[in-house]
Amino acid sequence: MGWGGCVGIMNASPFIWTQTSQSSYQMNSWSFPGSIDPGQLSTTYIEFDQGIFTTETDTSAVVAFQLNNPSSTEIQIHSEVYRPEDLDNPGNVQNIYVQLNNFPSDQNGQRIDLGFNHDQCVTLYLTSATDSLYANSAPVNWMHATLDLIGDKTLRQIALPGAHDAGMGPDFMSGTAFSVADNTKTQATTIGGQLLQGIRWFDIRPVMGDGGQWLSGHYSDGFAGWQGGNGEPISRVISDVNDFLSQNQELVILELSHSINSDDSYRSLNIAEWNALFDMLVGNISHLYTNPVADLSTIPIRDFIGSGPAVVVVARDDDSVLGDYANHGIHPSSSYRVFNKYSESAKPDYVVSDQISKLQNWKTLEPGDNAFLLSWTETESSVNAVPGFGEGNKANAREINVRLFGSLVPVLTKEVFPNIIIEDYVERKDLASLAMGINFRNHAL
Repeated sequence: MGWGGCVGIMNASPFIWTQTSQSSYQMNSWSFPGSIDPGQLSTTYIEFDQGIFTTETDTSAVVAFQLNNPSSTEIQIHSEVYRPEDLDNPGNVQNIYVQLNNFPSDQNGQRIDLGFNHDQCVTLYLTSATDSLYANSAPVNWMHATLDLIGDKTLRQIALPGAHDAGMGPDFMSGTAFSVADNTKTQATTIGGQLLQGIRWFDIRPVMGDGGQWLSGHYSDGFAGWQGGNGEPISRVISDVNDFLSQNQELVILELSHSINSDDSYRSLNIAEWNALFDMLVGNISHLYTNPVADLSTIPIRDFIGSGPAVVVVARDDDSVLGDYANHGIHPSSSYRVFNKYSESAKPDYVVSDQISKLQNWKTLEPGDNAFLLSWTETESSVNAVPGFGEGNKANAREINVRLFGSLVPVLTKEVFPNIIIEDYVERKDLASLAMGINFRNHAL
């Protein structure tokens, strides 16, 4: 009898992992592969013994791998069971952690706690860039640092990490009667924080509200009418992006959609309001990509960021009339076609099945030269979105985010992979690591 889960490994480095030792005590299953090749994806089932006569806190296991890199890096993966000092949580806690030795970066000697997810995977991503290795991390300028891999690729040929309702982080302000943080806030950090986590595609939903201010928003029209709230001011979105790109030669994509005027019955923006928003963006965003190309997804990444950073702004709403703004850095929806269909469910099994099915079949569902967006998010029904009824966005995000590696990896091929992966509550660099891994793997295959 035991408590099982999975350890996933993505070797997105040019080095072979060779197992040098493996041992376990009170683990019913702990058997890792003898080697892991560059570009290889590995999943290993593990199970903690929970027998009636087992002293769980004595549990331990380790597997060691050595890389054939110049520094002979060693990666150890350990299991442990411990009892928290927190008296409110008297039970035992299973944990998987990684120890990095002779590691060619500032992570050398670090311990990385992966945690443990019953019936799901915890994941170790090893990525490489500019002669350094990264474990569940990424260089701040990960796109430019991997330009040798992705520079000649287009937006339809690489993977990008994205943030759903990106502006609904710490600046969340309740706007309607049933709007609270649990059902309206979707991110833990600001746009600036998400940029540091490696996010490069941002779902921005402009709202004119709070007396004529330009804000990020998150609203929907349900059984109780329009409900939602506002978040990070658009002026701060701009300054966050400008500040980040002043130090990093990266590509940032801002997608504008779901725009409304919450000061005036939650109607769509009119042309004058769109023009005012476009003036604000064009006049204040540094490094705006202004080339009015018919299809942004055919441009090599090197052309965007080979000689400096770039910001691509796409106006997705049908009621946005660009006019001459299309020649000054506001790109129409037709210039960046994306298959983007969320699952409309808060049931994780359904979301996984629906999104993976769409990934495998989207070219049949929507033929054309599109990019594919994997919407790895749960959505509460109108009733469950009422405070006190549903699980809340943060709990939902953590429930679905832990399923990403174990669900996505089995279907990945050089031809089948997401171009954009969006999540709620992006709190670590795992999503950037996954995107780097997919890009490396596609290059290596």
